[in-house]
Amino acid sequence: MALERRAEELSDQSFRFREWIKFHCDLESDELDVVVRETTDEVWRHIDCQACGRCCRLDVVTVDDNDVARLARRLDITPAEFTQRHVKMVMGEQSMVTGPCPFLKGNSCSVYEDRPTACSDFPFLHSPGFRHRMLVLIDFSSLCPVVLNTIEVLKLKLGWKRGRGRKP
Repeated sequence: MALERRAEELSDQSFRFREWIKFHCDLESDELDVVVRETTDEVWRHIDCQACGRCCRLDVVTVDDNDVARLARRLDITPAEFTQRHVKMVMGEQSMVTGPCPFLKGNSCSVYEDRPTACSDFPFLHSPGFRHRMLVLIDFSSLCPVVLNTIEVLKLKLGWKRGRGRKP
């Protein structure tokens, strides 16, 4: 709950930072992506995702056929059985049944080595195109401490001034 409250407190500021990143940040997109990846790695060193598990409780995970096959093999069932038990269609995409994830045990993933690609890629801060994905990342900041803290460190690292949308 503290994470959600902090994300809400920073929401307006984060939207102004997004505007600055989109329209006023001097870095090229690929340069910005490198800074984001490096910053994410710095932040991640201080956060244990397996001790958190918030995304596993709250997020809806998209799965593809490879994920289904891999998880079915892990559970020693057929892909059809896995789909019947754990997958539903959401806006035309296969998704795990709404959280909490059925594979979450305490705060740990019981299928960690075989988890869906969307889980291993989350929170998508290592993916290219940070500048164009900031809306969803701001939304994720109430879900994931890595996202919230990465955005906050980026504000400082990139020299953004909190009271303004533009760098002086």
